[in-house]
Amino acid sequence: LPRFDCDTDYDMAFEEFQNAAIDYLSKNRDTIFDAPVVSAKSAVAKAEPVSYGRDRPFPAPLALKKLLSQPGSNKETMHYELDLKGSELSYRVGDCFAVYPQNQPAEIAAIMDALGMDSDDVVEWRGDVMGIDQALQRACLQQITLDMMRLIAATSGNASRPAAVALNEGGDALEEFRQGHHIIDLLQTHKTSGIGPQTFVSALRKLQPRLYSVASSPTAQPDRVGLVIETLRYEWNDRSVQGVASCWLADRIDESQTVPTYVVKNDDFQFPYDDRPVIMVGPGTGVAPFRGYLAELEARRLSNETWLFFGHQHQAFDYLYRQDLERWFESGVLDRIDFAWSRDQSDKVYVQDRIAEQGAELWRWFERGALVYVCGDAKGMAPGVEAAFAAIAEQHGGKTDGQAWLQQIIAAGRFKTDVY
Repeated sequence: LPRFDCDTDYDMAFEEFQNAAIDYLSKNRDTIFDAPVVSAKSAVAKAEPVSYGRDRPFPAPLALKKLLSQPGSNKETMHYELDLKGSELSYRVGDCFAVYPQNQPAEIAAIMDALGMDSDDVVEWRGDVMGIDQALQRACLQQITLDMMRLIAATSGNASRPAAVALNEGGDALEEFRQGHHIIDLLQTHKTSGIGPQTFVSALRKLQPRLYSVASSPTAQPDRVGLVIETLRYEWNDRSVQGVASCWLADRIDESQTVPTYVVKNDDFQFPYDDRPVIMVGPGTGVAPFRGYLAELEARRLSNETWLFFGHQHQAFDYLYRQDLERWFESGVLDRIDFAWSRDQSDKVYVQDRIAEQGAELWRWFERGALVYVCGDAKGMAPGVEAAFAAIAEQHGGKTDGQAWLQQIIAAGRFKTDVY
C-alpha cells in the first residue's frame, strides 16, 4: 500500500487510505492470512466514494505550467493544467474551476511583526487549533472587515487616526477607505497595542477560492483542465502587491505539487453544438472559454460557424494561444477572427471598436440565429461591447431602441456574459 500522510485536515486522506486498504485486503487475503477469513468488505463497510467540492476540494497535481506572454509584454500570463485523475470531477466548456490559494509568506510575516506575534502563538481558527501563522495562511488578508476596522480604531488610541475617522463618517467614506487599504496597511499606519492573537484572527474572514474559466476541452482532455491566469504584480500604497492566487501558482507551486480545486458549474454560459453560428468576444484572459469551445468542436469534429474577437496590448508579445488559434483558423474550426491590439498604434483600439467596424456582417449573422458570448473585464470591456451591439441593431437592423433589443436577446439566451 502507498503511504498516506495525514495532517490537520485528514478526513479525505483517511478515506482514500481506508478504501485502498480494504481493496488490497480483499484481493490478497489468501496470501496474507494462513486461515480463511471473513471478507474485508463484510467486516468493514466500504466508504462511499469521496465527493469533491467547495468544502472538500480535490488536491489536483499541477501537470503543466507554461508562460503564454512573450518577453517584452507588460503582462505575465500563464497557462496551467491540473490533473483530475481519480477525482471523478467532470466539467463542460463554459464552467469554472475554483482554486484555494495560500497567502504570501512575506505578508504573513509582516503582519505578525507589526503585531509582535510569533509562530508559537496558538489560536482557534474555524474550529481547529493551530499556530497563528497557519491561521493567517487561511485568512483573507486583503479585505478589511468592519470588525477589523473597529479593532484597529479602538486599539490605536487616537480618534484622529484614518480608521477611526472613516468609521465615524461611515457611508461612502468608510467603503472607500476599506477598498483602498489592505490589513497590513492599517497595521503599519496605526500603532496598535494590546491586540492578542485570538482577538486578531477573530476579526478576519476566511480566504475565499478564486474562480477561473475553463480553457480546455473535456472531450480532448477528460482527465485534465486548463486555466489561463494573469499573474498580478503591482505597486500600491507605496509597496509591492502580489495577487494571492496568481502569484501562489506562478511562484510557489511547481509541477507535480497539488492545487486544491473543485468544479463550479456555469449553466448560464453553455455553448451550442448544432448549426447556430457563435460570436465570441474574449480579450486577454477572457479568451479562456473560447479556446475550450474551439478545442471541443475540433475533438467532436463539429462545424459550428464561429467568429472570435480577441484583443490585448501588443500582437508581438500578447497573442495568447497563437498556435492554437491559427491552426483552428486554417482547419476551418474557426471561421473568422478579428484582432484589437490596443497599443500597437497611436490611437488605442479595443474589441468593441472592431465589433463596430463589422456591424453589417455581424447583423447578417444575427439574422441567421447567431449567439454571442462575452468573457473578460466587467468594468470597461463588457459595457463597451454591449453598447457596440446595441448600436449595430439600430444602424444595421433598423431597431429604434438598441438597448431594448439587447435586453430582449439577453432574455432569449442569445447574448451571454461571463465577466469579472
